[in-house]
Amino acid sequence: MFTHQKSYQTHYKTEPFSYKTFQCSYLEKEKMRYYFVAGTQAPCCYMIDVSKVLPTKQIQALLVQKNVPSCCTQCGELTGVKRLYM
Repeated sequence: MFTHQKSYQTHYKTEPFSYKTFQCSYLEKEKMRYYFVAGTQAPCCYMIDVSKVLPTKQIQALLVQKNVPSCCTQCGELTGVKRLYM
């Protein structure tokens, strides 16, 4: 049985990046499927805290309003800073 994985952000304080865009190609077209260790699906690879994941449509609605949800604060698509390399 898996335990709840906490975000590393609670342990390491980093300066937030400014957002260059409010559009995310991961949300517009599914590139692949991403899962947390416990099996929860995430719409993209940049989400790091399972407790903050929102449905894709809800995230898209917030981004249209230029409101970045907490699950997307470290998004390389929005900031232009790619933190994961695949």
